[in-house]
Amino acid sequence: MNNLHTIFSESQSLREYVDVHLIVDQFPRQFNYWRNVARLFASSDYVFTLDVDFKPLTDIKKHFMTHEKDRERLENGCAMFVVPAFENRDDFKDAFNVKTKNQLVSLYKDGYMKMFHDRWEKGHGATNYAKWINTNESYSVSESDYNSSYEPYVIMKKHGFPW
Repeated sequence: MNNLHTIFSESQSLREYVDVHLIVDQFPRQFNYWRNVARLFASSDYVFTLDVDFKPLTDIKKHFMTHEKDRERLENGCAMFVVPAFENRDDFKDAFNVKTKNQLVSLYKDGYMKMFHDRWEKGHGATNYAKWINTNESYSVSESDYNSSYEPYVIMKKHGFPW
């Protein structure tokens, strides 16, 4: 909690635009329940569900401001957008300096960055990292890639999706 307080005290953007919900529960790993509680109490029309150890490295809002079709799909509540999750190799300490997709792709290809929790591919594998790396357009997660253990970090409209 002290670290979270420090992070928020150092960032005007976090204080202005981010809601944090701490849920203490007697049952472990109830991710959908926890995410729905966060959605319910969010003060914005849109939510970005992610884990506490995930830090977006690029300007996601800029994407929706410059990609009209994606923005309309988000506003209409007919799509969720998965944000691919990466993590750095243990000996690579400059991951937080990555600001562009091109930088990330280069580090990924060189082995400095990898799929988040690559030891458990079911968690994020359906994101299809190979496809994401080779496109600048949105694409659907296919049924053949999907599995019930998929835990994507998504941006979605607060209302309109099943609770």
